Amino acid sequence: FDPRLLMRTAFSDQAMIFEYLSTTDQWQTLKLPINALGFTWCQVPIVYELTDHEFSIDVTDADGRVVTIPGQTLPGPVSDQLISRSSAIAQLKVLIPQGALLS
Repeated sequence: FDPRLLMRTAFSDQAMIFEYLSTTDQWQTLKLPINALGFTWCQVPIVYELTDHEFSIDVTDADGRVVTIPGQTLPGPVSDQLISRSSAIAQLKVLIPQGALLS
């Protein structure tokens, strides 16, 4: 994930609800916190959230377990699960250092 073309103004200044169509073809909602934005890729919700720390990715599986991956790159097997729309991955949260955004 490389957000360097995103500007700070793309991130919400208030909490909001994000609605998306899941890999099981059900409409779902997700609460987005302040300083976040949401989108889907292969019907999996991806939340970008600003942080004062380093890049990391929280991968939430279908059972609700969360694995944190340091950096901004998904391992191949996780990417494969995402692309195949296997429903194994429920959500990704990408923590983005504020300094990584376009000024």
